[in-house]
Amino acid sequence: MASGTEEVILKASVSKLFKLQEDRVRVYQQFETYFSQYLDSGPQYDFTQYRSNVHRVTSRFQELSEGVREITVVLESANLKEAAALVEQLQQNEKEKLEVAAAFQLTRQSVVDVERELETFENSEEADPDMVEKKTCEAERLKLECTELKHRTQSLMQTIQDVLRDLRYELEDILLADEENGSS
Repeated sequence: MASGTEEVILKASVSKLFKLQEDRVRVYQQFETYFSQYLDSGPQYDFTQYRSNVHRVTSRFQELSEGVREITVVLESANLKEAAALVEQLQQNEKEKLEVAAAFQLTRQSVVDVERELETFENSEEADPDMVEKKTCEAERLKLECTELKHRTQSLMQTIQDVLRDLRYELEDILLADEENGSS
């Protein structure tokens, strides 16, 4: 492969990397929309539709991750080891973010379910005070867990932004050359 061809592939790969990351943001937004629709379908929940939507989101995340892995290979072959390491770090952070997002969704659903149960107990003429107290404590515990997961998600999002900033710095020469060629 000629040096000029390698340069073109490298520039295209770097541009694609940032586009894939933008796509990830959109897929996360869609994931959250699907979850909100699922919660709104309660208390019976349309799990079949939600499962189908989660499958679509998961498939898209896998496609995006595969595209990013291909870019890592290009960066390594161009001897951009630091950039390749940052992309691998990005991948790991995104994987963890998805795991935390799923846990956050499950916990949020649990909060809604427990609060519905609590409301039912409180409105019952034969409400068991012990059960009401137990459900109240469970709801508070789940809300605390939601807060922790939300903070963990925010922390991961900041880490991802930091890695992307470092990547832009690491790949600055390629990005600038690409911008100069695009404006000519």
